[in-house]
Amino acid sequence: ELIKFYGKSQAGSKGEGEEKINQDSILVLTGLFNLKFNIFAVLDGHGDTGHLISNYCKVAIEQFFKNKENYLTGNNFIMRLTEDIVYNRLILNNYKIIKKCIESIDLELSKLKFDTQFSGTTCVIVFMIKNHLICANVGDSRAVLFYTKGKKSTYAYKNLSNDHKPGNSKEKERIEESGGYVVHFKNDEGEEEETLRVWTKDSKVPGLAISRSLGDSTIHKFGVSSEPEITEATINNDSKVLIMGSDGLWDMLTQDDICSYLRKYFESSVESIVICSIFHFESIISSFISSSSLF
Repeated sequence: ELIKFYGKSQAGSKGEGEEKINQDSILVLTGLFNLKFNIFAVLDGHGDTGHLISNYCKVAIEQFFKNKENYLTGNNFIMRLTEDIVYNRLILNNYKIIKKCIESIDLELSKLKFDTQFSGTTCVIVFMIKNHLICANVGDSRAVLFYTKGKKSTYAYKNLSNDHKPGNSKEKERIEESGGYVVHFKNDEGEEEETLRVWTKDSKVPGLAISRSLGDSTIHKFGVSSEPEITEATINNDSKVLIMGSDGLWDMLTQDDICSYLRKYFESSVESIVICSIFHFESIISSFISSSSLF
């Protein structure tokens, strides 16, 4: 049962105190169609118009999954949806409805008036239907389910999503087969940064640090994909917290770090959903526990 949910985001820094535009977007939909059906999403934009793209995709995802007609099949005009009908529709034909939503949004991005050639967004979505979790991921934002095991004060975790990085063997193979290059960026002194990036044939642009995204139409011609990777998990009495975040969270904290925070802050009886996309996790947990109405 969903007890509480919390979302927070803030802009990073360019250095020397200069604040960047906050390009994160968070979507929270609870009790859709008066059912035990909830949708959560975290999107992390990049590039000059990444904030516009992440917000556009958030709104489009909301509109798509709030539209009852998208859950109907053929001539089966259902007047009243149930949790089982929604779940079966989402998983039908290898999650066709979810893939259709992502694909249609990515196609629509090319028609917008702002730049989507060199800007884009990640997108991780979790659908919660009764005790089912369905995770659809594009990019390196991440969803992790935390649960208790054995002694109730011991926390463990299950990654619902996999980060899509250019260095992953299958991702790299697809990119290189499409004519893209996966190499390290070199600064003016010839020093290589640690992160592998995707480059076009001229090796100048756009140097994307993820292998799947929405938008980024220029680099998509060279193997970067918008196809979501979809996984499932089941909630049981040991399931406690779902945490979703952009790389701003996961670059600063490991899952083991978060397990330590959970042991500190949560009683074993708490069942909850947390959504966050920044790295100030300890303050989020404190606010989460002390607040009775978070949205």
